[in-house]
Amino acid sequence: MLHIDSVLKPVEARIRQCRPSFSRHVVDEIEYVLRRGMLREGTCTLRFEDCFRKRTGAQYAYSVSNGTAALHLGLLCCIEPGCRVLVPGFSFIASASAVVHAGGVPVFVDVDPETFLLDIDDAWEKTDESTGAIVPVHLFGNVVPY
Repeated sequence: MLHIDSVLKPVEARIRQCRPSFSRHVVDEIEYVLRRGMLREGTCTLRFEDCFRKRTGAQYAYSVSNGTAALHLGLLCCIEPGCRVLVPGFSFIASASAVVHAGGVPVFVDVDPETFLLDIDDAWEKTDESTGAIVPVHLFGNVVPY
């Protein structure tokens, strides 16, 4: 009788799918920021925001630490306290929690069973005069159809 334990050995070497490549300039810039200890409000952040604002033609640009913070900030700018915000029923928790933290009420919308994207018909059915925003989460390289 053959024992599997005696034949198969665990893989010890790690197989990389890809290897990131950074120029010396990028590494130097990152090291500069880390050594200064100003990860969010330093001169590099202000420079980045200014470059981004100019490149996009926006009046304002404000960088945040992650997507959850971006959702929260965006909702703070566009909803009134207590308004309803449509969010897909299948998404990362930040889609709904950002609504709550911004003072809104999340309203869960069904998703299309084939794409897992927000079901537009259900979104229309759940839209009323108290709806202040919709958070259309795009998933798996697919964009919610409008």
